[in-house]
Amino acid sequence: MKNTEKHCRMFYVEGEKMKTNAYLGLYRVPLKRENATGLAVLAEVLKNGTKQYPTVTKLAIAAEEMYGALWDIHLVKKGAEVWLSYSLEVLKHVSEQEALSFLCALMQNPKMEKGLFPEDTVKRCKEIVKQRLEAAEDNKRAFAAKRCLALTAENHGAGVCADGYLEDLDNIKTETLIKLFMSIQQHGALYLFFCGDSEGRQILKKWKKMLQIERAEIWQYPENEIIPTKTKQKQEQKQMTQARVAMGFVLPEKQKNLYCLQVLCEVLGGSANALFFRQIREEQGLCYDISMRCDTVTGMAFVETGVSPKQVKHTIKEILHMIKEVAQNGVEQNLLQQAKTMLCQKYENFADHAWSMLNFTAEQCIFEKAFSVEDAVEVLQSVTQKEIQYMAEQLVCQAIYVLSGQEEQT
Repeated sequence: MKNTEKHCRMFYVEGEKMKTNAYLGLYRVPLKRENATGLAVLAEVLKNGTKQYPTVTKLAIAAEEMYGALWDIHLVKKGAEVWLSYSLEVLKHVSEQEALSFLCALMQNPKMEKGLFPEDTVKRCKEIVKQRLEAAEDNKRAFAAKRCLALTAENHGAGVCADGYLEDLDNIKTETLIKLFMSIQQHGALYLFFCGDSEGRQILKKWKKMLQIERAEIWQYPENEIIPTKTKQKQEQKQMTQARVAMGFVLPEKQKNLYCLQVLCEVLGGSANALFFRQIREEQGLCYDISMRCDTVTGMAFVETGVSPKQVKHTIKEILHMIKEVAQNGVEQNLLQQAKTMLCQKYENFADHAWSMLNFTAEQCIFEKAFSVEDAVEVLQSVTQKEIQYMAEQLVCQAIYVLSGQEEQT
């Protein structure tokens, strides 16, 4: 497949009414099991200084001198890839030159000693990632969700944990990180976004010029489609009294109406008024909590619930039965309308928050959906009862993961 991705693409988001200007620069990186932990450590290392601002303290002072500007370097997982994202938000009276100089220092000139990241910085950042991963292991809800994702998207980048893996940390060296950083600089497709005043397009051009982009052929990015397979089941044990059940679903069609899927997830498990909560928790008393969500990039959907170990099999059976019921009989019209209204309000609220708009725009542009907020709201409002039934019918249960303190066959 021929790679048609450009080295750098720029997008302006109108933000005249905002009190701040927001900048977002991101590199797209294919996510693999072998680079996940290195990326997690690298994102921490990059926060620890640049050639111009060699310490965290000096970075903080520089941001404070821009009237308390907010900045961050972080990873955002999107399906089978991650975005190494550099963000900056400043008051509008901060000059574009100040803002861009700060951003370019972050993006191009990290602190190095003899061509490598400082050993003490790498060691400290590995410890930060280690503590974060250990905390995630102790969080039973997050642990079950992570395991279910890996099972649902097995052998696919979407199933890789972007937070990294404890067992890989010892293999992360300064040489590993500099090699990874240089690869991203050379081969990662770069996207620049600006949300703010009307000179935004000129600011973007100046930003691109200051970055002095000279790179090799960029990476090809994997497809985000998850192919349905026979349902996979896995059970693990931890010291706990409650059981956590996570179920992963996929859609067989490549062209997915993901807005319709969002409505279905809202109807089934988006709130205390949703069907799962009302019928499985309140009426039958089978679980302590239950929710459903979907991934707007891959089309995967997940049901997560906390149950008594004795009710695991019954709860799974009821979840699958209710999805089938919706496919056959639909849902109450007022519940459908309420779900659409809730989702529309969420999208409409994006327009009042620069970062929400930038994140939404980035996903639309990078994955070539080309939807505006107004488009999204219009599509959501037009979702019909038949579409909901069809979407429920199409859902394939790909994975069932159970975490409990005792054996309970599923």
